Amino acid sequence: MKSSALTYSPVARWGLLVTTLAMGVVLVVTSLLGYLSARDAGASVVRARGRDLLFVVQRSILLAGAPDSETLGEIVEDLKSQGLRAISLTGPSGMLASAGDPYTKSFGPLPTASTGSGPLFDIDWSAGCARAVAPSEFGRGSYCQGNHKGCNRGGRNWMHNRAKTSGQLAIVFEPVVARAMVSRAGWDFGVSLASAILLLLLALVFFRLSVRAELIQRQLDRKRKLALLGEMSAVLGHELRNPLASLKGHAQLLVEKLPDDHPGRSGAQTVVREAIRLEELSGQVLDFARTGELDMETVNPADLVHAAVDELDSIRVSVDAGDAPDAWRLDRTRMQQVLVNLIRNALQASGENEQVDLVLTMEEGSLLFAVRDRGPGLVAGEESRIFEPFYTKRVKGTGLGLAVARAIVEKHGGEITACNHPEGGAQFVVRLPPG
Repeated sequence: MKSSALTYSPVARWGLLVTTLAMGVVLVVTSLLGYLSARDAGASVVRARGRDLLFVVQRSILLAGAPDSETLGEIVEDLKSQGLRAISLTGPSGMLASAGDPYTKSFGPLPTASTGSGPLFDIDWSAGCARAVAPSEFGRGSYCQGNHKGCNRGGRNWMHNRAKTSGQLAIVFEPVVARAMVSRAGWDFGVSLASAILLLLLALVFFRLSVRAELIQRQLDRKRKLALLGEMSAVLGHELRNPLASLKGHAQLLVEKLPDDHPGRSGAQTVVREAIRLEELSGQVLDFARTGELDMETVNPADLVHAAVDELDSIRVSVDAGDAPDAWRLDRTRMQQVLVNLIRNALQASGENEQVDLVLTMEEGSLLFAVRDRGPGLVAGEESRIFEPFYTKRVKGTGLGLAVARAIVEKHGGEITACNHPEGGAQFVVRLPPG
């Protein structure tokens, strides 16, 4: 018993759950910090790569001469293997030339880069591209076609007018290395998050399994104790029954033979009365210890309820069987015994003029008997203990009535529960599944 208590200790169970949760949080936080660090490092790589490409593009534009879209397209094609995807040139009057895929869906309006402040960068990790914007100077003028005075006829694309124009250069490129870094860090973070969730789910599963195992262990322990108690009760009940019957019989004969004014008559009557009470107690003990198969038959539940009420012959019991089914398979004798015990307890708990309610209905495919009294209700924590054998707070009670009722209901595959009714008093509910 000690080993099972240690195995299913609530402290150990909650400790395992909290430890697993803490490990999952640490794993996720560590991976998140790694991902954020990778993004910072990737942004540094993107800026370095963007500056290199800006330098190369600016040089290519100056060497090429006039900044038209065709020239920019050739530059994009030449640097495509290095990740360049688009170029745009803007001047004081607006857009001068552009080429390539501008990734307009990935970025907002073009920002203005001030001279001396360095390039501006935008990174869209989801689209896998970046934009760099920097102030620039580029030539404006006409191409020399080789037939003008002063041209170098052996050259190509030399500018006839080499005036410079200040403007802004923007490029869009793919940061392959940085994207790979961030993608790997994002993948690691996703795996860590999934692992943490899986750990937590497994911890919850094991938590529930341990709770269920503990419940099963308690039920087995209770059944084992009840079995031992039942064997002892059966022996005790049988050993008491015959001597009690003999004692009661002789005491009754003595009462009959003694005259009314005899001083020993009242003592003999007390012996008879106490013998009858002990005989009833031994009968309850034998009922508790009784084992065997149920005598199942098809019964009208409403008739069963009315028979239990008639057995007690009380007008204080109100029966509501409007939602009851016409037939149900159960052991008529034993279920009537259960109802009689519940109704008798409810009558004793209620005041002399208070009514007891008995409702018979269906709920989720099961048959329900609900008995409510008008007494003070149950003390917190007694909802389960009152079904334990020999547990009672009554002076003349044996504490076996509810224990017998629970044993009979469980033999039917059902359950019996007790709780306080919202409007006062206690309520006992018997739930029987289809037989």
